[in-house]
Amino acid sequence: IHACVTSILRQTYPAELYDLIVISDHMRPETNASLRKERIGLIELHEKESSKAKALRIAAETITDQPYDYVLILDADNLISPCYLQELNKAVSQGIKAIQTHRKAKNMNTDIALLDAAIEEMNNSIFRKGHIRLGFSSALTGSGMAFDFRWFVRNIIHTHSTGEDKELEELLLRQGIHIEYIDTLETLDEKVRQPDALRNQRRRWIATQLFLALKMGRNLPSLTERKRRLSAENPPSLYRPPQHSVGAHRILFMCSLHFLSDFFHKVVDFAYLAERCVIPGHSVQYEI
Repeated sequence: IHACVTSILRQTYPAELYDLIVISDHMRPETNASLRKERIGLIELHEKESSKAKALRIAAETITDQPYDYVLILDADNLISPCYLQELNKAVSQGIKAIQTHRKAKNMNTDIALLDAAIEEMNNSIFRKGHIRLGFSSALTGSGMAFDFRWFVRNIIHTHSTGEDKELEELLLRQGIHIEYIDTLETLDEKVRQPDALRNQRRRWIATQLFLALKMGRNLPSLTERKRRLSAENPPSLYRPPQHSVGAHRILFMCSLHFLSDFFHKVVDFAYLAERCVIPGHSVQYEI
């Protein structure tokens, strides 16, 4: 968390134009004590059942009256470059309400971390960059996400699962709000290092994907409602993709959920294999 805080506080963006709020969910007392010395706001949570969605809901309630324009969500292990907020500001200045940045591995020091990094880039190519190239919304990925502040405060209260990013996707879809992807703006993310951690992570994600696919399938907006909201809520933007049919938007959203679930299922099967494989271009054998 300290490295993340340091990277945020070293921004070239004017310090008086942004605040850093750390949500401390069962962090050690000594960690909280050291964080209080920094130029941040600290929200301490002591909930019996913790979740990222709950932490974000409580934080939103705490800052709901603040005059912010946008909120950027980062995980404790993320790192950002000094010009990150400056570049993000260029995008939000175009009136974009939802942005996903390019989440990229910051560590590839074990075989599993290397596999996790490869999976991340595959997802970036298919579900974020690929979606944008086709004229659809980018998929969200849990961190490195920016939202219009008022929209976020009004909508984060509707997230309750461990897949809060997918719930936010559904809310954006229902309201006809496009999610932009900025490939050149990188958010460095810590990758899992051990096989058991990867398997447990994928199990949890698969269960979440299935739950949300069933939930979201019942909540897709009607064609008429979506057309009305698209014209009313999306101002012209340099980042806005070409116009496309609503039907295609709805179909791709459900297909994305299906393929994500199927993709992660294959990853779990792959991680369980006790085989040795050779990565092209490397003379070393990597055990998965």
